Amino acid sequence: MSAWLDAVRREARGGGAAVLEVRPGHLGSGLAQRPVAGTAPPPSGGGDPREVAGAGADAPTADSDLLRTRPDGTPVVERRAR
Repeated sequence: MSAWLDAVRREARGGGAAVLEVRPGHLGSGLAQRPVAGTAPPPSGGGDPREVAGAGADAPTADSDLLRTRPDGTPVVERRAR
């Protein structure tokens, strides 16, 4: 997926469009407390979905290519080498 997004990013750049790759990792959405069946394993915390969404909304103004989260769930916005 990452290689495909790199290709799309190069093609879209000429038309003025930006492509943001989002790899949020584990988010603390609360779904672990509502298993479909059985007992869910204990949750490991995860990032705040609102914080990650906010970082995604701000990423285009920072001319970023990648949004990921650190192991503690903190969002990181990066610009890859072009």
